[in-house]
Amino acid sequence: MNRVEILGTVLFASGVLLFGLMHLAIANYVSYELNSFIFSRVMEATMVNVPYFLSIGFMVVGLIMMFYRDIRRYTL
Repeated sequence: MNRVEILGTVLFASGVLLFGLMHLAIANYVSYELNSFIFSRVMEATMVNVPYFLSIGFMVVGLIMMFYRDIRRYTL
């Protein structure tokens, strides 16, 4: 594995971990507010919009970096 693939793996793993933690925070909040489970409303109430979309970005960039060599081989 070269450095790009290792960095992609780290980014993907950190994105998955952050994504899971954000879902745990949202689920914890929903358990207190059972009558208002609208996902966007709960995300705004817990203020996890930025980390949530940042985790998705980490996962996408990490996947691209992990498979960069394969993507480049098949597109050229």
